[in-house]
Amino acid sequence: MTFISAKSSNLNFADDPHQTLTLEDGYNEFSIAFFSPLQKEVTYKWKLVENTLQEEWDYSLCDFGNCYFSIPDSGKMVSITKEQAEFEHKGYFKLTINGMNIGGTGTLKLYVYDGDDIEFGDTLSFTVVNNVTANLTDLALEGVSLYPNPAESQVQIKTKAGDHITFISSLGLEVEHIEIHNGSAVLNISEWESGIYFYYIETKEGLKSKASVLIVQ
Repeated sequence: MTFISAKSSNLNFADDPHQTLTLEDGYNEFSIAFFSPLQKEVTYKWKLVENTLQEEWDYSLCDFGNCYFSIPDSGKMVSITKEQAEFEHKGYFKLTINGMNIGGTGTLKLYVYDGDDIEFGDTLSFTVVNNVTANLTDLALEGVSLYPNPAESQVQIKTKAGDHITFISSLGLEVEHIEIHNGSAVLNISEWESGIYFYYIETKEGLKSKASVLIVQ
């Protein structure tokens, strides 16, 4: 991969650091990677410049060493050693986002810099566009139950036969997808990590609900 410094003044970027992105159905992942040309030990820090992503969208941000379910005003990445820097070991941001069938646009803009010199840095941004697809209809979760919630080892799911249910981690990774055959199912979650998960229902006609929350203890 060829690294460029497009639209930047200090850091080198793998791609354009100002990206415009169109969401597809479900969870989308977008990344911007960068490294310092100085090839020295570095701890990248960053500040939030702007966040106009739609409040109804479900999104999280990861950097080199951390993930944030709610994007803070600033952050500090794991340090990169001089040896790693010599091999162009990169810092990065990964935005995971689901438009939740809600149309709109928004921008996440960050300033990332060398922790030893706040002036040695660049601004990068994700501009996100969500064009709602006509065949995706929000469904009220009437007649759907999932319990207990919070849960530790298993959950009982009740919904219509033929429905599908998908579970997504707070990092945007699909952890389970099952079809309900007889109107109910028992899901073993004993090996899941504790935390917040999202789930949505898809009918056999292809209609999807908005995401709901499952808490695993």
